[in-house]
Amino acid sequence: MIERILIVDVETTGVHDSDACIEVGAILFDVPWLTCDMSFSSLLPRNDNAAEPFNHIRPEALARAPDLTDLAWATVRRMAAEAQAFVAFNAAFDRRFFPRDIADSIPWICAMKRIAWPVRHARRNLTELVRAHGLDVDERHRALPDCDLLARLFRHLGEGLQIDVCELLAEALPAAA
Repeated sequence: MIERILIVDVETTGVHDSDACIEVGAILFDVPWLTCDMSFSSLLPRNDNAAEPFNHIRPEALARAPDLTDLAWATVRRMAAEAQAFVAFNAAFDRRFFPRDIADSIPWICAMKRIAWPVRHARRNLTELVRAHGLDVDERHRALPDCDLLARLFRHLGEGLQIDVCELLAEALPAAA
C-alpha cells in the first residue's frame, strides 16, 4: 500500500536534455490521510531563462537566488526517503532533471499517462485536468503551485468523490515496482 508520495515538479530553461533545472518543488503527501506533511520549493541559481514566457521566472531572480543547490537536492532526497513513489504530471520530463541518485531511489508515477482519473480531460496539461475535476486554478505555472494542484486533486478525489486514492496510485505504479 502506498502511504506517502512525493509530488514533484521542476521548472527548466527549456525542454531539451541540455537545458537546466531552475526550480524544484516537492510536497510529501500522506495518501491515507490526504494531507501535506511537508512542502519545499527552491530556485536554483542561473543567469538566463529562455523559458521565462512559460514559467514566469525572471533571469534577474535566478541570478539573485542564493546558491543552495546542494541543500535543495539534499532536502528533496530526504523527502523521497519518506515516500514510496514520486508523482509528477509529466514524470518522464521531470525525472530527466533530477540527480540520478534521487531519480532512481523510488518508482515514478506519471499523473498524465498512468493514473486512471475519474474525469477525462481533453488536453494533456495539468491545469485542464484539475479544472475537469471541478477545481479552480489561480496560480501561475511554477513548481510548488503545480505540486499543490496535484495534492488538491488527490484530496478532492478522496474527500469529495470518495475515491480510494491509495488504490488509484497503486494501480498506476509501474509494473516493475
